[in-house]
Amino acid sequence: MTGRITKDKKTGAYYITIEVGTKGNRKRKVQKNFKTKRDAKVALDLPIAELQKEVGNNDDSKEDLSLSDYLDYWLKSYVKSNTSPNTYRGYEQIIRVHLKPILGHIKLQELTSLQLQNYYVDKLEDLSAQTVKHHHRLLSKTLNDAVDWEFVNKMSP
Repeated sequence: MTGRITKDKKTGAYYITIEVGTKGNRKRKVQKNFKTKRDAKVALDLPIAELQKEVGNNDDSKEDLSLSDYLDYWLKSYVKSNTSPNTYRGYEQIIRVHLKPILGHIKLQELTSLQLQNYYVDKLEDLSAQTVKHHHRLLSKTLNDAVDWEFVNKMSP
């Protein structure tokens, strides 16, 4: 799934384009006329789950998705089109150097809060508390997006 924001040169309005699916089963959705780029960014997240349902994503493939594969997908589909190049490089480095080697092998559906807590404790031995806080914020955003995009189910308390 990819999403991008484009500005109409004639009207100055922004519009978003989202594509979901594989070559033979691709769906595209376009929404226009956002006054600001910020409004377009907010709207970019909303139709993603709807389009995934239209394409008919297989639940079995979601169950087999590793955290590493999901993080690659998240970087490509969300970060690349919604952040600055410097932010993208920073996120990519955290994911490549820190998250994937330790947590990447875990299936997204099977990731637990205890595993995340152990990751943070281990990282505090080598990194500053502020840096580990950045890792936490990045993981929090990625996992919230996984819930919003229906890659994982949110468990009720």
